[in-house]
Amino acid sequence: MSETEKPRGNRPVDSAGLEFDDIGGLEIIYQPLDAAEIPLPIRKHLKPQADDARRLMIAKSIVPLPPAELGLTLYCLMADENPAVAAAAENAFDELPTNILRNMATMNLPAKVLDYIMRNYYDEDDEDRILEAVVFNMATGRETLKSLIHVAPPKILEMIAGNQNRLIREPGLVFEFGEGRGVTMGLLARVLEFARRQNLITAEEEDRIIDKFLHRGKAEEVVEEVRVEDVVKEIVGEDGEPDWEFPVFMTTDYETLMNMDADARIIEEKMKARMNMRDLIRKMVVPQKLRLAVRGNMEARKILIEDSLSMVAKSVLKSPRISKTEIERAASLKTIDPEVLEEIAKDGGFMRTYAIRHALVVNPKTPLTIANRLLSTLMEKDIKEISKSKAVPAAVQSIARQKMDAQRQRQEKREKQKKKK
Repeated sequence: MSETEKPRGNRPVDSAGLEFDDIGGLEIIYQPLDAAEIPLPIRKHLKPQADDARRLMIAKSIVPLPPAELGLTLYCLMADENPAVAAAAENAFDELPTNILRNMATMNLPAKVLDYIMRNYYDEDDEDRILEAVVFNMATGRETLKSLIHVAPPKILEMIAGNQNRLIREPGLVFEFGEGRGVTMGLLARVLEFARRQNLITAEEEDRIIDKFLHRGKAEEVVEEVRVEDVVKEIVGEDGEPDWEFPVFMTTDYETLMNMDADARIIEEKMKARMNMRDLIRKMVVPQKLRLAVRGNMEARKILIEDSLSMVAKSVLKSPRISKTEIERAASLKTIDPEVLEEIAKDGGFMRTYAIRHALVVNPKTPLTIANRLLSTLMEKDIKEISKSKAVPAAVQSIARQKMDAQRQRQEKREKQKKKK
């Protein structure tokens, strides 16, 4: 909060840094307008154009002014250096009729004024439709809508979510729905569906929003304690050997489904999957993990490739669905088993991808012999960066410097030969 902002009362602060009152509303904060933000017709009512007596009369609503002009003038006078004027203006603003406030909430006013109206007249019922007017006012600031998303009741949240033009203009608002107190899974799914269709967020960002939603305690809506044996069925395979049938959200069938256009139902399923996939995998026995490593979808592979048992992690590399992007990510992991990195380095198909070779070279977990061999396949600019980087092992850095020195010597030799000719 800046020095010019004036809080009205002491309020608790939530994890997102927003201040709330004791009944769940927002802290009422007054932000004075800068000189450039004050319209010319209003300035005549302020100092120095108006003396103390006239400003006090306006603050007490004795001087007749048009409703909209009165409201904005009172807002400005709340910052008056005369305490009596400021106090009278605050009281008068608090007593403005709701029809005037609703009209002000529809006008092209400075964002600070609209934010103050929202905070001061926040009401879950919103019978006077003041919040509704603030939500649909294009002059309303992003921070105001962000604050509303965190505390608003379902009715207002539905309005914000339905204001698609605003979401397109300010996609950052989509991220706030993961933390709103009143956001339901259904509402979040619809917002994410729209955001994905409009390319406002990436798949990774969608996952982070879902994680925020779950972290804020909404998981109890759908999460139940699940035992592995309830969802992973033991069956007999075609070869007559024991096998397992996994729930759909762990399989490649689900992965194929997720590649379709965004759909609210699919996103809801994705949220459920993220809530229990890691826990279920943690409870699985080794044979189940080995089978899932090959048959599982991207989310399952992402979890299993970091398994503490190297044979499980290496089995992920045998999946026919694993992509080069996943391999590049695995090659960059600092927590991965070195044996997995060795397996990646043995695969000629993977090694044809430059990004994977580079990731292996700079990963401290990569065995030095492999890093040394692959270093020679990198471009000169990357070798130069590695030679100066403190993020890579000292041995790799030293080898990179040697290669750069050797390259420089060869270049100098060529230059000398040219001069002799």
